[in-house]
Amino acid sequence: PQARQTLRTYRDKLINDPQSMLNVLRAEPFRRGGKLQGYRIFPGQDKRIMSDIGLRSGDVVTAVNGITLDSPLKGLEVMQDLAGASEITVDVLRDGVSQSMVVPLN
Repeated sequence: PQARQTLRTYRDKLINDPQSMLNVLRAEPFRRGGKLQGYRIFPGQDKRIMSDIGLRSGDVVTAVNGITLDSPLKGLEVMQDLAGASEITVDVLRDGVSQSMVVPLN
């Protein structure tokens, strides 16, 4: 429940101030064969939030709510989608294995 409230708060901040995402995590493009496959993530200023929702430092986020992160422009699409989302589905590549996590926001 605490993670849900925190995520809702960050989601609302993100919609109004995208730079606030730096409080949650920092991301680096992850390429394979020269093609963008997603973003490798690391904790931001609030180190607890990532672990609260099941993400680990070094995970590669490949999709959010079904939106594949294979282009920098997809980030804008993700932000628009999150505005009305009741949950977040995150697809990650961890240690070479793909997995999905669903985090309810309500």
